[in-house]
Amino acid sequence: MILLIDPVSNQFTVKAASAQLIQESSKKTAEKTSESRSTDSLVKKSDAVSISFNLQGDLSALQQSVAEVQSQVKGQLERYFGLTGQDPEQASEFDPPENASAKQLMDFFSPSNTASRIVSFATGFFDAYQKNHGDASSKENVDGFTNLVSKAIDEGFAQAKDILGDTSGQGEVAKNIERTYAQVKQRIEEFRREHYNQLGLEPDPRTDPAAVDGATTGTEGQDINPIG
Repeated sequence: MILLIDPVSNQFTVKAASAQLIQESSKKTAEKTSESRSTDSLVKKSDAVSISFNLQGDLSALQQSVAEVQSQVKGQLERYFGLTGQDPEQASEFDPPENASAKQLMDFFSPSNTASRIVSFATGFFDAYQKNHGDASSKENVDGFTNLVSKAIDEGFAQAKDILGDTSGQGEVAKNIERTYAQVKQRIEEFRREHYNQLGLEPDPRTDPAAVDGATTGTEGQDINPIG
């Protein structure tokens, strides 16, 4: 319906709008709605591409950093002990599963799981160390081995960080490395305490820095997701 003015009476009258006018109006409205939906769709697709790109970039940086840390720590331990602590099949535990999803890879490279692999590899040298130090007491073997492994781990992480360089612009990579290091050191000290318990010994505060580390860092048990 449209309003028209009568030129004689100067009064408004209501007349039916032509079908053509109604069709043209409806067409314009439909075109605007379609354009709006198209724009929204493009924005959503753009956001999805951006999120996917960020995910792949963060995951790639994380994988590279973890691989470097594992490689350097493993190399230091083998150099210190002059032998391989694990056979090739066991060493494959350092490699992520084939055809893993992004979520599975993020979990595999988390500080907690990475620390578990490193500590498992490191403590695999303990039997060989004891055989090479048969004249030492059980406590001396535990302390000597733990101190040696801890030093190798320190050097391995330091070398890995030198090789990786500045990681401050790579999401949470730098924080993940620090948390992995803290958890590795904490678990090595737990290895010491477990063997002390088996020997009926109390941990010596002078050789057990775990309590100090736990009080100062406060981040040993935390994992960080680089894509939030």
